[in-house]
Amino acid sequence: MMIRRCVALICVLLAGPVAADTAADKKAAAIRGLTAPDGTVRTLEQAMADRGLAGLSVAVVEDGEIAWTGTWGVRSLRTGEPVDDETVFNLASISKPITALVAAILAEKGLIDLNLPVARYLERWTLPDNELTRAAPISLFHLFSHTAGTSQHGFRDFYLDQPLPTLVEVLEGGDLPGTAPITVNFEPGTNWRYSGGGYVIAQIAIEDHLGRSLADLAAEHLFEPLGLANTTMRQHGEPGFPTNVARAHDANGEQVGPTGLPICPQLSASGVWSTPRDMARLVIAMQRALAGHDGGVISPAVARLTTDIVTTKVMGGWSVGWARGHYHGNRDWFWHGGANTGTGGHVYGSMDGGVGLVILGNGPNSVREPLLAELRESILTSHGWRQPLPAPEPALAVAPGFATQVVGRYRTLWGSEIRVTVRDGGLSVHGLLGSGPVDLVKVADNAFLVDGFKSRISFLTNPDDGREHMALQRHGTDEIVYEVAALAAPAVMPAEHLQRGDHEAALAGYRHLLAAHPDDPAASERTINALGYRELGDGRIDQALLAFQIYVELYPESANAYDSLGEGYMEAGDTERAIANYERSLELNPANGNAVRMLERLRER
Repeated sequence: MMIRRCVALICVLLAGPVAADTAADKKAAAIRGLTAPDGTVRTLEQAMADRGLAGLSVAVVEDGEIAWTGTWGVRSLRTGEPVDDETVFNLASISKPITALVAAILAEKGLIDLNLPVARYLERWTLPDNELTRAAPISLFHLFSHTAGTSQHGFRDFYLDQPLPTLVEVLEGGDLPGTAPITVNFEPGTNWRYSGGGYVIAQIAIEDHLGRSLADLAAEHLFEPLGLANTTMRQHGEPGFPTNVARAHDANGEQVGPTGLPICPQLSASGVWSTPRDMARLVIAMQRALAGHDGGVISPAVARLTTDIVTTKVMGGWSVGWARGHYHGNRDWFWHGGANTGTGGHVYGSMDGGVGLVILGNGPNSVREPLLAELRESILTSHGWRQPLPAPEPALAVAPGFATQVVGRYRTLWGSEIRVTVRDGGLSVHGLLGSGPVDLVKVADNAFLVDGFKSRISFLTNPDDGREHMALQRHGTDEIVYEVAALAAPAVMPAEHLQRGDHEAALAGYRHLLAAHPDDPAASERTINALGYRELGDGRIDQALLAFQIYVELYPESANAYDSLGEGYMEAGDTERAIANYERSLELNPANGNAVRMLERLRER
């Protein structure tokens, strides 16, 4: 819903004093030298105030130990209570690799089998059967690696004043906004698609088979043995839910919902609460196990199982739980991010070298993510974690004929555009890692590296469709993935029509995409909504309204679409249309607390 950048004045509270040692010096350098995309260098405090982030908590791992932690800001802007080292945050989708880790431990103990058909474990719910699942039965291994073909990317949050759905209701969709019955859309094991719904299936299967809640199993087999005293899958309103908790905040600096404490019935997908210090302990345990140290809560076999690359069908690769795609500082990480409404962060652990980073904050993506990226890059630099790419040899200069052949525009699976151009006699790529240009470093004939990017790039013809691609080969694997297709010179993507203000062409383009490829991320609700909020955040209200109007036309039963369009009209000063759209959103989703709050404000005008 409200995912646009705003500037809120907040009081930033530093954590207690840190000893004056090397770690403290690095901490000081990291939080003093944040560089924004426009080149502005700021302190962390300034960046938080500029973006309006309520609270932030960080833990840094070096040499296999927690080097330093830091907390800033407040748990709640209403109360002004400061974030401290034991303040827990909702981890959102970081819950997924934690759930997979618990399952791997259970499998090692012989309590479950990750490779059996998951249908054997299901009692409360029946897995949809079709020719795809009959050809290759879905297993827990498939579900935890997002290779099962299951639908439903994510789920909404709930609050104590709302009826909570059962897990079966979550899977069956029913009247829940933003959900539909789970389906299987490709043969398990042959492709990759992020699926929170798949994790809910896994949760039901494990709980049905073992007769215990996932929260109890996680506490017994991982959290308690590892000493994670501030980590839980208990939810607000349940016994054992912590009291020192960061509240979720929206882009206007207001607490989300009546309490700011989202409830996530789908524990496996988004229900873990924790602190950066606890997550740093988990990162260290993983790293020790990956280095071959046995006898810990996490064994070497479990660590390898949950970090070994299962598929490269997603850019950079994915494992059973952990993502393996980022290459920040040219280091190999196991990592995962999380983003529930108004809260989330990232966990990074290096596959070797014993470094790691956990950053959690209570603010929406548009506020939190840019600041977290600035802080991550500052830590990589100030701590000396960056590793250089090989220096290009003069003999490997890019031939003019080759450059002419590959220069042009390319489209990713997510609908974003990448451009290859010539710069300073070599090739440069725009849009691969943000909007700015980065150099392609030639390391062999038709083989290039990019600083901070996980895969080797070649320019090849996809044998399946005969189209030219930027072909990606992840370091350490032999598989070539064709994810970035060349566009014909006059080709215009729907988002480009939208940005040009051509409503008719944009709508036709999106409808064509949905008809030809119903699961194309470029035409998803999330992508179009994000485009609208990006325009809104940059002050281009007419383009934002166009994006939200198309969102409503493509997804007329989406409460979130009308909520977003209502905000667009509110920003444009059109109170009457803003009210009409918020009312429609509330009709579709009577539990939309944001629409209720916005209507109260608008009617007071």
